[in-house]
Amino acid sequence: MPHDPSDPAVQEAYQNLIDQTMAQYRALESAGYEFYFAAPETATANPWDDMRELRKHKQMSGFPTEEGHASG
Repeated sequence: MPHDPSDPAVQEAYQNLIDQTMAQYRALESAGYEFYFAAPETATANPWDDMRELRKHKQMSGFPTEEGHASG
């Protein structure tokens, strides 16, 4: 599919994605889940640990890409 961000159909599709993602996030917050960014030195390298933390404590950390997985 050609790259065409000015196409109204593309804009609508992305807006739908944004709306659905935010609705899921808000539903999780309403259910008591907490999300936060972890400092690079405390971030886990194991996604299974993150899932256990999420299930047990309703908390999940994220790691900003620019903090270690991107170059510029």
